[in-house]
Amino acid sequence: MTLLPLGRAERFQVFETGAIDIAVGDRIRLTDNGRTTDNRHRLNNGRIYGIKAITGDGRLILDNNWEVPRNFGHIDHGYCVTSDASQGRTVDHVIVALSDTSMVAASMQQFYRSVTRGRFRISMFTDDVEKLLGSAARHASRLSATELVRMSTTPQLALHHRQSLGLWLSQQADRGKRLSANHQAPTATLAAPPAAAGPRPGCGGRVRA
Repeated sequence: MTLLPLGRAERFQVFETGAIDIAVGDRIRLTDNGRTTDNRHRLNNGRIYGIKAITGDGRLILDNNWEVPRNFGHIDHGYCVTSDASQGRTVDHVIVALSDTSMVAASMQQFYRSVTRGRFRISMFTDDVEKLLGSAARHASRLSATELVRMSTTPQLALHHRQSLGLWLSQQADRGKRLSANHQAPTATLAAPPAAAGPRPGCGGRVRA
């Protein structure tokens, strides 16, 4: 048995081996950096590509004609990403899923980052609307000692955050009305669907195929 040098954790990574089904037309997300088969292009962690073709020996041809080696392995389905991974991207319709078990990681910054990815429409699904609103009102920035004391002694501070969030949403709605004259207006939907049977594919962590 070989022991990992935990004192040098920056020099290695740990992965879980697994298998996923992939077909032509699927979208995949890279979960680590690498190189194409011809070593001419860099494969960047977090990028999403479509599958154009699959060779007989298992190499993937991406929608930009890059070829991924069959032993690369650091891929996952690319149909959903975390809010952090979505930063810097813009799409027509954003679908945000935030369950009760995820509320501890939610904050005003995470909420803002998620809902501002959508160009025209935002749909948000949760099993607890009240907890979602409370999490979206929680400020996750680093606090000074003075601010930390204020947070613990001033209940009105959380209310202020919620009011700020409501003001921002109102401003976005007004912006949507102004845009509607020339284009489809941005809309938002907040829903609490029945509990799902299990996790959705492509929403997990790193996978080595």
